[in-house]
Parts: sequence; structure tokens; C-alpha cells
Amino acid sequence: MKHSTILPCAPTIMTDGTRGQGANRLEDSVHQLRDSSDKHAIAIYKQAAEITDLTKLVTAMNLKYD
Repeated sequence: MKHSTILPCAPTIMTDGTRGQGANRLEDSVHQLRDSSDKHAIAIYKQAAEITDLTKLVTAMNLKYD
């Protein structure tokens, strides 16, 4: 899957050879980090929602047995 370029200097370094390959690897790494960060953010959001639900449950239980 080819992504649009995120490196501002990509047009000048995208030449044949190792510099172009290095830029491609760097760009792929940035995309992987971005995807990983998005997945972690979603997981943290879900955990926060679960904690909120547990807090509501504990509060309801405390009110019931007071």
C-alpha cells in the first residue's frame, strides 16, 4: 500500500539509490508509528469507558447498601 508522502523534502531526495530507499523506509516507519498510536488511543479510550462504568456500578452499590 503506497501512502502519500509525509516528508517535505521527499521530492529532492527521492532519487534512485540508497537515499530514496532510506526516505521510503523512514516514511513507512512514520506511518506504522501513526497506525500504532491510533490503535493505542482507541484501546485507552475503551479502558477509560470501562473504568467509568465500574465507577458508576460501585457508586450504585454503595448507595444501595448505605
